[in-house]
Formats: sequence, C-alpha cells, structure tokens
Amino acid sequence: MRILVIDDTRIHRQAAQQTLAGHDLTVVGNYDEAVRQIKDGGPWDAVLSDLLMPASGESQGGEGEQYVGMQMPVGFALALLAALHGARYVGVVTATNHHHHPASAMLDSLGSAYWYGGEVRANFVINGAKAGFYHHPSVRVEGTSCPTCNGTKTGQDQKSCWSCEGTGLAEGKDWGQVLAALMRE
Repeated sequence: MRILVIDDTRIHRQAAQQTLAGHDLTVVGNYDEAVRQIKDGGPWDAVLSDLLMPASGESQGGEGEQYVGMQMPVGFALALLAALHGARYVGVVTATNHHHHPASAMLDSLGSAYWYGGEVRANFVINGAKAGFYHHPSVRVEGTSCPTCNGTKTGQDQKSCWSCEGTGLAEGKDWGQVLAALMRE
C-alpha cells in the first residue's frame, strides 16, 4: 500500500517506519509538507496523521500570525483533505492525554478508540474513505531510549522504570494497528 504518515514528533515518525515496514511509505513532519504530499504526491491508499501539530504560517497574515507555530488540531483538516484527494483510508491519531488538551478530549465524544482490548474499527466514511479518529495504540520503538530512565530500565530507587516497563525503549504510535483498524470491515 502507498501510505503517507504525518507527525511532527521524531519518535512517532520512527514508529511509523517500524510498524508499517513493507509498505510504500512516505513520512513527513509538518502541515505544509503534508498538504503538498496529499495534493501532489498521491494517489495515497492511506493517510495517517497526528492530531496536534504546529500551525502553518504559509497562508497567515495580520491577526493569524499570532497562531503560527502553536499546537493546533490540524489532523482534522488533513483527514478531510486526504479524503477529498482519494485516499481510501484516513486516520487521525493523538498521543496527547484527553485531560491535557481540548482537541484530544474531542475524540472521546466521536467514539474514538482507546485500544484497551476489543475490536477497534473506523468510525466514519468521508467522501468514500474509511476514517477513524483515535487515541494512540502504542509500541516500543527500536533504537530509542525511554525519556524517563534514559534507557537504564530503572527509575527511582533502582526499581523497574514505570514509563518503559523495564524495556529501556521510548513509546511511539503503533501506526500498523491504526491501519488494521481502518481496514476492518
């Protein structure tokens, strides 16, 4: 499959390379690059995007300039754009806790998945594309270090690190699980 993954966080881009290996994969790190790829790099079988990314300055002037670089829920717009440009599967994923940002909390009322067991499916059909809006499933990303223990696998008092659960690896988005959920009938 031809897949476009959009995320401004390096660890989540690395996770895409790990969890979508074997696909024709393009990974980009910002909104402007994503728009160019969706419009000119397609057709895409799947477009998977982060929910929150820095706002673009490309079309801003005057009052809009104050928002450039701020974390905005651009994933919604990218999902719609991808569906308009023929993507068959569109997923928007956040690693932000729903208590920490209103846009992440909005996913709760859309019936988004938390990946705590059970079968997760796409929520919507937009312009013929199966679309889902999700709190991220996670995977340990090879070649990384846990930000809490710096890869030592131990936390305070030399106990196993609670963040990486003793793996020493950072956690990233499991884009492969997101794609599988979108493809379920």
